[in-house]
Amino acid sequence: MNTSEYTVTYYSGEKRGTTVAVLTVNETGQKFRGIAHCNPSDFYNQEIGEKIAEARARKQFFKAQANEARMSYELAKKIVEMAKVHAEKKAARHAREEKWLADYLKKV
Repeated sequence: MNTSEYTVTYYSGEKRGTTVAVLTVNETGQKFRGIAHCNPSDFYNQEIGEKIAEARARKQFFKAQANEARMSYELAKKIVEMAKVHAEKKAARHAREEKWLADYLKKV
């Protein structure tokens, strides 16, 4: 885990038993929010609330990163496929030109 890629800010409401963690990506400023609600039958513990809220924000962050990586991979696959089709067309044209030249030289 490289925590230098993001910062986390916490907001707590002890009276309502809610803790919010806002994870901000340092490079882009993109924000992810995690919320922890204390069960009314439990005692509010800010430290536990912060850990739960941060874990939920991190889950969103890593899911977004995985989706971005998946999209990049799919784009790369499309680019490779396009390059393959282009190379095959050029190779086929080269083969046609070679055949034409060989046939032409037989006639001359």
